[in-house]
Amino acid sequence: AFLSLVLSLMIVFITEGNMKLFLRIGFTIILAGLLSFLIFPDLTKSALLPFISAFDIKNDETGNWRLMVQAVAIKQGLQTPLLGQGFGGYFEYFVEEINQTIEYPPHSIYVYLFQKTGITGLLLYAGTLISLIKESSALKKLTIGNETAEKYRILLKVLFVAQIPYGFAYNFTLFFGLYIGMFVVLKYLVKKNSDKKVYKNEFA
Repeated sequence: AFLSLVLSLMIVFITEGNMKLFLRIGFTIILAGLLSFLIFPDLTKSALLPFISAFDIKNDETGNWRLMVQAVAIKQGLQTPLLGQGFGGYFEYFVEEINQTIEYPPHSIYVYLFQKTGITGLLLYAGTLISLIKESSALKKLTIGNETAEKYRILLKVLFVAQIPYGFAYNFTLFFGLYIGMFVVLKYLVKKNSDKKVYKNEFA
């Protein structure tokens, strides 16, 4: 989850034209990491373990288990690829490699949606996510003059972009609906404030 946020921050800062700010933050994090490694080597190694395992999934026990479950889930999804199996019922994945039946949902929103809603639901989800990212980018022209609104816009855009890598290893984030709701409210307030300014300028 933390790695998803870091990747999202990098993407958003670069696309928003804040490359210098990103480099400063990155340099600060690296410097703090080096100092932490020198002072608290064991603690730093344990903190870096999730990042290392993310790039070496097959040798990570949890990551490898997730991949095997996802492979079986995809095979089940291919039986009903267009509209999926539908929601409800239980999960049951027999993983031959470990000779075990897993009764938990797959740790990937993409695999989960493909199995339950088919390619139709998966495309709808991807389209919604891309639309939210585009709208959060387009809103910049209205928030650029409002420092508080701009900070909220950037924060929500980071959260939306982070859903893309996050979805490969996890199911829905519990607060995803809240993020969308916050963005709808922000968009409404910003546009309302913009309309008031236009109205005042017309009758100035």
